[in-house]
Amino acid sequence: MFKNFEDLQAAGKERLEAVSAASANVFRSLQEIAAETTSYSGNSFKNSLGLIGEIAGAKSLEDAVQAQSAFARSQQESFFKQTAKLGELYVNLGREALRPVEVALAKVPAMVRQPGNSAQG
Repeated sequence: MFKNFEDLQAAGKERLEAVSAASANVFRSLQEIAAETTSYSGNSFKNSLGLIGEIAGAKSLEDAVQAQSAFARSQQESFFKQTAKLGELYVNLGREALRPVEVALAKVPAMVRQPGNSAQG
């Protein structure tokens, strides 16, 4: 399969580098997801505090109910947008994690078919 020990060692090093790159990509993507989730949570909390102030300052029950209804609609819309964004980030995580491994694995058939290789017979 490999001409000599050096080829085998180089192939092993290449695979290790691919796994390291994949791990770095996963870590970077997870950091991005955590930052996005933290930001969304903070904004949601601030919006909730704003609603409390708005309800407390309402002049009538109808004004308070309208404020709460508007808040609920806006929070629902925000939640759906956030869910879509996180979905994209998770899809990206999968792509980025596998990319270095795919590149390394794509090189394996070429290494096996090299001229003078004992695997060709």
